[in-house]
Amino acid sequence: MGFFSDLFSWFRRRPPIRPPVPPPEPPDPPPKPPPDANETNLRLLRLHNAERVKAGLPWLILSETIVARAQHAAQVQADRGRVGHFTSLSPDFAENSAGGQRTEEEAMQSWMSSSGHRRNILGPYKLCGFGRVGDFWAARFA
Repeated sequence: MGFFSDLFSWFRRRPPIRPPVPPPEPPDPPPKPPPDANETNLRLLRLHNAERVKAGLPWLILSETIVARAQHAAQVQADRGRVGHFTSLSPDFAENSAGGQRTEEEAMQSWMSSSGHRRNILGPYKLCGFGRVGDFWAARFA
């Protein structure tokens, strides 16, 4: 065999040249977790108390018992897929419900735009609690 056939034979034995493999794409960041219930309660408490201060009313205080009841009310709304008052209230309590709002500020704006909800926020109550499941919201006052 001649020089050229040896050269061609050498090229045939070499592995094919492959383009370099790009590095793998970095993974997508994990989705942002839903707001912490404590954070939601504190934000809503600040927003409610800001409205009460404007009206010359005393601050509301969070109650763990009322928070649990408000969270239950929000869960019932989410389970039913609609906003409403589906849980019983004693005469000393008031409840605000909302749906479709994405933030505490949006929920508060919605409540303050409704005369009945506004009346509850500015009512003669001392204790409160808030609940959120997805975009369903509940506020309870005692």
